[in-house]
Amino acid sequence: MHVVRSGDTLWKIAARKLGSPQRWERIWKLNAHKAQAGGQVFTDPDLINPGWRSRMPSSRTAAHKAPPAPQPSRPYTPIRP
Repeated sequence: MHVVRSGDTLWKIAARKLGSPQRWERIWKLNAHKAQAGGQVFTDPDLINPGWRSRMPSSRTAAHKAPPAPQPSRPYTPIRP
């Protein structure tokens, strides 16, 4: 759960919480048309207000990390002439 702060945008929240601003749409899809504080409804992804609460994608779906680099099976030993 994320509580919107003054100056937040879905782009900024995605950058901070999901590691890429381009993942803003995942936050929108989870929260679109949900009731917010004061009886407002989240209907416009470009308009979020401080104090609104947004669900965040699970870490399993949020992070698309590259797999770790393979480790050599034995230590590297340079060949000397």
